[in-house]
Amino acid sequence: MQKKEQNLLQKNIGECLKTVFKTTKKSNSFIKTGDYLYLQTYSSFLNQMNDLSDTILNTINICTQFLKLDPEKSILNEKTHDEKYKIMSHLIGDIVDLIDKHIDDAIEDRKAKKDDKTRGIIKKVGNFKIFHAKQVMRPQFTFQDKIDNFGPFIPKFPAKKNSLIQTNSNENNPQNHLGNTENSHLYEYEILHSKLPNHLFEIPEQNSFLEIQDTPLIFVDTLEKFKEIISHLKKEKEIGVEVENHVYHSYQGFICILKISTRKQDILIDTIKLRSNINEMNEIFTDSNIIKIFNNGSEQILHLQRDFNVYVVNMFDLFISSSLLLDSNDHSIADVIKIFLNIQIEHEFDLVDWRIRPLPKEVLEFARQELHYFIPLYDKLRSILIMKAKEENQNQNQNQNENQNQNQNQNENQNQNQNQNQNQNQNQNQNQNQNQNQNQNQNQNQNQNQNQNENQNSKSKSKSKSK
Repeated sequence: MQKKEQNLLQKNIGECLKTVFKTTKKSNSFIKTGDYLYLQTYSSFLNQMNDLSDTILNTINICTQFLKLDPEKSILNEKTHDEKYKIMSHLIGDIVDLIDKHIDDAIEDRKAKKDDKTRGIIKKVGNFKIFHAKQVMRPQFTFQDKIDNFGPFIPKFPAKKNSLIQTNSNENNPQNHLGNTENSHLYEYEILHSKLPNHLFEIPEQNSFLEIQDTPLIFVDTLEKFKEIISHLKKEKEIGVEVENHVYHSYQGFICILKISTRKQDILIDTIKLRSNINEMNEIFTDSNIIKIFNNGSEQILHLQRDFNVYVVNMFDLFISSSLLLDSNDHSIADVIKIFLNIQIEHEFDLVDWRIRPLPKEVLEFARQELHYFIPLYDKLRSILIMKAKEENQNQNQNQNENQNQNQNQNENQNQNQNQNQNQNQNQNQNQNQNQNQNQNQNQNQNQNQNQNENQNSKSKSKSKSK
């Protein structure tokens, strides 16, 4: 029924109700049955009653036409009072049923209008496409854990999964996990001492991922499904992780959707409905053999710890690795997907209120648009980094070999110079020795000559004395 007809019907029903109330009030002063039989004997009274009866019957006939009722016989065509009474009774019953129906419809419309305020609406505002609702009941009211917006953040200590150190039976005691200081990280030891899995350093096969249209999308909003997902994720080597955090109308904000991608499916977990169970994800997130792939994950990891006491051991950050390769940090995840995978991401929505339930299929598909490519992007960036590391190692080895050869040549040259210097020194020493010997010989000869001369002189002197 169109809105114009609805308004007209409501107006007429209102007028009819007023008339019914007046008629009911007047009926209390009607002539009693005994008096009526007596008064019928008067022709003047009988004529007035017949005129009034015709007016009532015409009014009922007009109502049947307006309300589009289709009686088997027309009340105006019947001559006997019994037949007229019978048809009129049926018509009044139909009119009352129709009134009841419209009252029920009005009540349902009222409820629908109330529900419409909380139901999500996809709306275009200028060039922006948004998903919102006029009124959304705050999910915080349903949280089992009390949120403290005023005190400092105090970490809670759930049963520690995948621990590398032994703990006491009292899991809630920070001393069991944090050593001597309560400000340490619950998984500090595991983060510092866990070994990176071998598959992290293996170059993956190219194009080994499913297209988004061929990948199942699973929405998890029951505990049974959630436990199935955990058992499935235990078998994975790597998972893509992203959260949708609601910060409007909230002091600290809270996670509404936890998004996880594997090589075979994309998973959206309703963290509003399953908030008190999400800490069971520690079984996956603290397993050092499963690489958790984030994009700019520092804030997301803080939110996971704050909201669910979920910790992360061994992760790969797409933003940090792409920034290293691009030598820039001025890029979005959509830019990185375009650059390295040559896939253009078209953002369907500019703003989404992730608190609204249910989320339509269009919004769910939007939620996994970028997440789906986390693992393919991880493979691509990882292979490039591994190749670059190998090249750098090769270059480093070459430089080391060149340096070794240079050092060896330098040592050889130094040895040659040392030998030459030694030979030169030896020759100099030999020459010096020869010169010294020659000088000694000359001196000896001179001495001998001098002695001879002295002997001769002495002999000559002695001869002259003897004469």
